Amino acid sequence: MGRAQIVTSPRPLLLDGGTGSALLQADITAADCPGAWPLERAEQLAAVHRAFIEAGADIVLSASFSATTARLASHPHLATRVEELCARSITLVREAIEQTAVDRHGPRVAGNIGAAYGPVAAAEQREAAMEKVYRRSAEALARAGAELLFVETIGCTREALCALRAGQHTDLPVLISMVFSETPTGFRSLSNEDPRDCLLTLEQAGADGFGINCNLNANQAARLALSLLPETSLPLAIQPCAGQPRQQDGRLEYPASGDAFISAQYRVARSGAAIVGGCCGITAADIARLRVALDSDLGAKP
Repeated sequence: MGRAQIVTSPRPLLLDGGTGSALLQADITAADCPGAWPLERAEQLAAVHRAFIEAGADIVLSASFSATTARLASHPHLATRVEELCARSITLVREAIEQTAVDRHGPRVAGNIGAAYGPVAAAEQREAAMEKVYRRSAEALARAGAELLFVETIGCTREALCALRAGQHTDLPVLISMVFSETPTGFRSLSNEDPRDCLLTLEQAGADGFGINCNLNANQAARLALSLLPETSLPLAIQPCAGQPRQQDGRLEYPASGDAFISAQYRVARSGAAIVGGCCGITAADIARLRVALDSDLGAKP
């Protein structure tokens, strides 16, 4: 069976926002293990999903970012429950869709996998071992009913390729989203790679989509996205964060304004990005405003 396409409409798709940051604002402490949230914080997590669905998201990510044996290595009681965590995270999104008044099409459910290692640890791992870790989670998400795989916050192409190959063992389309920083010499990955090289390497390896997420604010992400759009025919997913957070009265505060996010993402969507949404600090209110902006000019949801 051939893989479905991530994007089947000329209209840009709207992704959800910062699920993890929303939970941390909802009386969940950073000391909690994010990998356990689908089991231990299901009620709060479902409320976050419903808020993004009500805001008009076309794609909702499952809360399985940390559901890999590598990320759960320090929590042995969870590392053996990867399949359960992945399945529960997909179920929570599907239940939120059923409980929320949306149009007959409804949002798509994306099985989310976060970076399992990071550039330093990835450099010390055998590729076969990394691929095995990603494959376990990818196949669990696929069995649970994910409609696509969304691998994000990857810092080096070596790990990205392992995640891609793992996802390709399923019948689902695979989008790989990487994290970049702006440096005096331009945008670079966490392993000092040029974003264009990362994109083209993954495109050649058969990725179904490429993304930018986290770390960059909306204006930075827009500049990088606009430089990459002419380089590829792949769907690009752009998920900036709301700036670098700081602690304020025991809570995380993000400095970037919703106005800057809406303006930058609207510009990126008009320029051809297939998927726009948000990462850390981007709220359901931000996504709702972006929905209105996109529909007002680029065509309402079909």
